[in-house]
Amino acid sequence: MTGFGPSHYVSPKLRAEPAMLKVAKACGVDADKAELHFVKGPPKDLVIVRGASVYDGYKKIKGKVLKVDVPQHLSNEMQELNTFLEGFTLGHGTHRGFFRSYNNGDRSGFDFDRGARLYSAGEDNLGALSDSPESSKMAWWNRVEYGVAPRV
Repeated sequence: MTGFGPSHYVSPKLRAEPAMLKVAKACGVDADKAELHFVKGPPKDLVIVRGASVYDGYKKIKGKVLKVDVPQHLSNEMQELNTFLEGFTLGHGTHRGFFRSYNNGDRSGFDFDRGARLYSAGEDNLGALSDSPESSKMAWWNRVEYGVAPRV
């Protein structure tokens, strides 16, 4: 503690009171499986650019997310794909939509022209299902790798 309050920021979270948990349980909503009843929306950032990863010995440290101006046509492509897929049911996991991620965005010459991957957004996304027999068939949904994207 400092003289002005806590020394670090604490994220506010809503927590259910015991009376609310009792009502939810009576209605068939188990608090441990709330994600089945309250679905998060699609990813808000459809295109993400990260800096290059580095290694500390054997430990890989992910590159930080960079704030860059993303070409509008890339965001539009992702929005179009997600809108199209809304009409389908993708089973075997939670899928909230795809987002495109670029690595090495801090390297000279970066121009959104290579290294893009599509990722499935969701807590139990299709690529995280390593225990199910379907995972080997469905893992390609989690990451589709592009060699070189066409320039526009």
